[in-house]
Amino acid sequence: MQDCSAATENLLIEAAHLGLGVVWLGVYPLEERIDYVRRMLEMPSYVVPFAVIPVGYPAQQLLPADRYNKDKIHQDKW
Repeated sequence: MQDCSAATENLLIEAAHLGLGVVWLGVYPLEERIDYVRRMLEMPSYVVPFAVIPVGYPAQQLLPADRYNKDKIHQDKW
């Protein structure tokens, strides 16, 4: 799982570097998602899909969302 996560992140970084729009759609470990992707892509049962990554050219360039919330920052305590 860690190797697949690292590989997926590297793929996302390189695609963005090339000017492509990408998004990581998590599949593993949710069995209903795994089964759905297997059926849609006609994958054999011994293959476990980890993620789906749609790739395309973005219609517009959006700024990153500001999700900072200082109430979620804890130092030396919970």
